[in-house]
Amino acid sequence: MSWQTVAQHFPLQKSPTGINGLDEITLGGLPHGRPTLVCGGAGCGKTLLAIEFLVHGALEYDEPGALVSLPLIIRQRSGELRMTDNTNKTNPDSDDEFWELRLYVAGQTPKSIAAFANLKKICEENLHGRYHIEIIDLAQNPRQARDDQIVVIPTLIRKLPEPLRKIIGDLSHTERVLVAMELRARSTAE
Repeated sequence: MSWQTVAQHFPLQKSPTGINGLDEITLGGLPHGRPTLVCGGAGCGKTLLAIEFLVHGALEYDEPGALVSLPLIIRQRSGELRMTDNTNKTNPDSDDEFWELRLYVAGQTPKSIAAFANLKKICEENLHGRYHIEIIDLAQNPRQARDDQIVVIPTLIRKLPEPLRKIIGDLSHTERVLVAMELRARSTAE
């Protein structure tokens, strides 16, 4: 019995992913209302798949979503505890150009979700595991905006490597973001 025959006899409500070809292979998308575990080796695209699915659901269907990325470790640096992705190829405690990024958002708005998706993609493609992204949700902690002098959201702050840099917007102009983060020389982006 083929998968298509099984799907006809036992229909399962699906949520389209918005990813070309995947909805056809999965006969309509991922199971609706159920958690989906995506497994694979480092760099195979698990995070990008999840982000694409979340952004598509938020923008097209006004659906909430969550992304849990494992494994995580808790490390202590400068007296504070942090959760950090443990799949990094580089030791995050070394001085080998580790990037500390802080993204300020206000809830799960389409712009906030797009900013995170764009930032994650830029980091995956250019920093190869040498980064930590901290999300600050100003809808949950509005005082943080005043304390950190954030007047526009979304705002990205590059804390490390120094000097501190601020980038405002949804980070959709990749070349400009790369120049602003000093990942690419100004002459190659213009």
